[in-house]
Amino acid sequence: MSSSHERLLALIADVTFGVSIPGVALSVLLFIAIAYLRWNPCSRPYLNRVSFRLLTYALVANAALGSLMFTKERKEGASCMFFAFVGVVGPMFSACMFCCIALNLPLVLVFGVNGNKMEKYYIVGSVILCLACNIPPLAYGKLGWYAVNGTCWFRDPSPSSQLGWLVGAQSVWMVLMSTVEIISFLIIVIFMMRHEARIQHLREDALSRGATACMTVESNRPAHPIVRYRQMILRIGLYPIFSCFFSVTACGFGVYNVLHVQSMTDLSFKLRILDTMITTLRPLLYALLASTDPSFLRAIRSLHPKSSPSPSPSSSPPSQLTLPTLNLTTLSSSCTTDSPHSSDKWDKTISTKQNAEARSRDNHSQPITAEEEVSQEEHDNVVLQI
Repeated sequence: MSSSHERLLALIADVTFGVSIPGVALSVLLFIAIAYLRWNPCSRPYLNRVSFRLLTYALVANAALGSLMFTKERKEGASCMFFAFVGVVGPMFSACMFCCIALNLPLVLVFGVNGNKMEKYYIVGSVILCLACNIPPLAYGKLGWYAVNGTCWFRDPSPSSQLGWLVGAQSVWMVLMSTVEIISFLIIVIFMMRHEARIQHLREDALSRGATACMTVESNRPAHPIVRYRQMILRIGLYPIFSCFFSVTACGFGVYNVLHVQSMTDLSFKLRILDTMITTLRPLLYALLASTDPSFLRAIRSLHPKSSPSPSPSSSPPSQLTLPTLNLTTLSSSCTTDSPHSSDKWDKTISTKQNAEARSRDNHSQPITAEEEVSQEEHDNVVLQI
């Protein structure tokens, strides 16, 4: 073993321990806090979201991956194969969870799918994919001690064969999930921009026709969920963005390491160190990102005596319902019910009640508060599905 290789392995070991320890420690503290907040009835509703549960599963996978960094395996055997299997399944399962978080947003907000019902399919599908991709290399003995990086990983005497297993079992799937994450996020952003432009157009059209009375009556209606929860939606979008970065870099560095297995140039040396640092940074960065999640912070604030009463399980927290802009969605649904743009399910829900409300106003009857509460609850329940 050359001196350059020995120096590389020593630096990899130092970087691994230096970065893994704070990441795993913070993850454990975060798990304890989440468990307590889920147990406490005051804070439990704030964490009752599909994306936060999927995030927790991803954090568990990354914490398990970080814990493996403490092991000192230096020989062939069943234990090294097991560590290699967990080491390749952990990042892939984490990428699956963040891909599901990204995919759930357009499914719920754009296509009207129930996110709570889809959650079990997200988890079962991710587990099946991870096992289907990584059991074959384990069965064929392609997981074990990788002497180049001094770790348990994909291994094969032939670089071309090792590259085939790496790409087929992991890289191509993680790149595909990253692509899904980018497309899902773009769908949400484009839909949000189009919805804002449509509402602005309808508002200007209503004002030009002098629909002041209609705007006054309907201004208390809840806004479209993608507008009402846009800050939370964009914040959730950070998880897939981070996951996309980690997945693409891990695949790129993995392919480079296999193709340049004998290279010990300065560039190869630095890239291997950078690959190790990015891999071991996963638990720390994801734990920091989760600890600043708005729902997690609201759950903590709900424990304070001066906090507002805890929300019911059927509705979202009051602090999640604030919208700094004028509510314009209901203006479009009531004042322009014949508009060809009013096609989403929330606009339809409000539009079906327009005639009854108009008759109530003409007859000077009492406001239809029950229908307004139902419409409000429908919008508030959307936050539980994203």
